[in-house]
Amino acid sequence: MYDITTTSSVQIDGKALTYKNSREERYKLMAIERFKKRTVRSLMREASKIYDVSVEEIKCPSRIQKFVGPRHWVMYHASRIGRASISEIGRILGGRSHATVIYGSEAHAVRHDLKSVLFVNNPCRSRKKFSKLKYAGPEPRLPQCPSF
Repeated sequence: MYDITTTSSVQIDGKALTYKNSREERYKLMAIERFKKRTVRSLMREASKIYDVSVEEIKCPSRIQKFVGPRHWVMYHASRIGRASISEIGRILGGRSHATVIYGSEAHAVRHDLKSVLFVNNPCRSRKKFSKLKYAGPEPRLPQCPSF
């Protein structure tokens, strides 16, 4: 057997990380690179795979729960990444207002017991308006890279 050494590096927040000769570490590097390239449109494609709906159905004006769940998932993760403003996220998701994006991301956080993204340090913001939402279990995700 030949021992092939590979060296990969990536820079995150000004810190250089170098991974050598480990398949697991290469998977970590690929995951970091994928995360860096995430956009609202790529999140929509990811949600369409997770929830088994099309991108057009996520953008449509329908209020059917089958389409609302993936839409809120995209709103939450897009606002978490922070590459696009709240208004831009709404525009990409079918011309929705910034208030809809705020409500959708907060509703997703409450429904899946996640940390609030937009109002982390705002004590006036309460979750009373979300009291009718029920816990929907852990957040759905795509299968991860195989672990070795």
